[in-house]
Amino acid sequence: MEDKVQKLLEGSYDVHLHATPCIQKRRMSIYQLTQEAQRAGLRGFVVKDHNFSTAPHAAIINEIQQDVKVVGGITINRCVGGFNPL
Repeated sequence: MEDKVQKLLEGSYDVHLHATPCIQKRRMSIYQLTQEAQRAGLRGFVVKDHNFSTAPHAAIINEIQQDVKVVGGITINRCVGGFNPL
């Protein structure tokens, strides 16, 4: 079974991950997630945060390493303009 899961992960992107630095407690830093993604065979991931843009952090990580693509962005919560009606 593990071989089938590994095959599914190879070359994929995880589109919803949270990491440190963050106001809320998180288990891993963006850099640590990059190392885990590389070990799992992922091609990349999107790192998200509810309070600030992760794009600058992603850009720095992508300069440090090129094996896993890290994409950052902003959420649509009130703290970034209130696009989310909730």
